[in-house]
Amino acid sequence: MSGYVALGLLGFFAFFCIELSDPNSFSGLLIDGVITDKIDKLLYYSYITLMTIGYGDITPASNVAQKASMFFAMMGQFYLVIITAVVIEKYMRHNKNS
Repeated sequence: MSGYVALGLLGFFAFFCIELSDPNSFSGLLIDGVITDKIDKLLYYSYITLMTIGYGDITPASNVAQKASMFFAMMGQFYLVIITAVVIEKYMRHNKNS
């Protein structure tokens, strides 16, 4: 679980750096809002992307933001597949030894 949280935070930092270096890389963020509003929304966007829910309220507008969003969505899927495989493998070994 902590790996998934860490991956979400890594995505947040990547998205935040993209937004700082190229403002308006994500549509749906408040334009006149303070930086803490962007932080909250990008943290939310990071986990929504990682879980591949994709509500569509915040969308990547620049090429870099689109590619970063695709990367973190794929990482979220790979992470879940690997964790599921490890849990099933341990369950099968436990049943085999019983």
